[in-house]
Amino acid sequence: MILCRNVAMYLQAGSAARLWQQLHEALCPGGALVVGRAERPGADGLGPQASVARLAPCVFRRNQG
Repeated sequence: MILCRNVAMYLQAGSAARLWQQLHEALCPGGALVVGRAERPGADGLGPQASVARLAPCVFRRNQG
């Protein structure tokens, strides 16, 4: 589980995209990423290749595989 709340909202778009990508790579399959309410990893850089599922408004899970 990675907790990264209210960080990306202070970064420029390119930096936020790199942050989300690095956090995605750091998550084990099945691992959870908890973000702040105002943050949307999918919209800010993860993209469709990231293979994540939204479990709750602020919780994302890396899919298996």
